[in-house]
Amino acid sequence: MNGGTKTRGFTLLEILVVVAVMGILISLAGLSVGNTVDSQRVDRSAERLLKVVALAEERAVLSGKPIGISFSHTGYYLTEYVNAWHPLDNNFRFTSHELETGVVVEYDAAFLDANENSPAVVLLPDGENFLPPLELRDIHSDYFVALSAVNGAYQLSARNAEVGPR
Repeated sequence: MNGGTKTRGFTLLEILVVVAVMGILISLAGLSVGNTVDSQRVDRSAERLLKVVALAEERAVLSGKPIGISFSHTGYYLTEYVNAWHPLDNNFRFTSHELETGVVVEYDAAFLDANENSPAVVLLPDGENFLPPLELRDIHSDYFVALSAVNGAYQLSARNAEVGPR
């Protein structure tokens, strides 16, 4: 009775090929998600910096004193000019900020005043602002966001969409 019927199923070779293809696809998806996380960190940091600059502009106008933004390797902090640059008082909620892990700010030092204590960004009470071009960059990939001054305010001017290992 069983002489003419053939058992149907998959061979071991077919199963191994399917498992190998699935493994490759899963690893590619994992790499893609990792790069998306890197770009999201940079994007969040850039958006936050734009908001802090806007708040600092308002503070400069309301207080009648220049406000500066200085950058360090791990973040940035606000300063106020009263005969010299001093850290902003702690009553102002946005005194200093840590950058997200793996994000750095880069700018051309040629735009800075020769005085080492001068901030990179200066916001004046009359609305005039000194806004050098900035780049927020992910140290693990080539992803960056560029900020440039347009009509006296920072705007996101470029994003590098090609994300990948260096």
